[in-house]
Amino acid sequence: MLGIQVMIHILQMHDITHLLNLRQMAKMSSQGLNKWQNVLMSKWQNGRKKW
Repeated sequence: MLGIQVMIHILQMHDITHLLNLRQMAKMSSQGLNKWQNVLMSKWQNGRKKW
């Protein structure tokens, strides 16, 4: 799934401490992470429609 690849790419650009913080936040609210992923995917799809 492309959305996850994009998220991984974004995470790789941050340092390890920030990555660990994001992992803890993801554990505390996986629903919030899913919502953010949906927003990211919809923005990507909207951008794709313009081409």
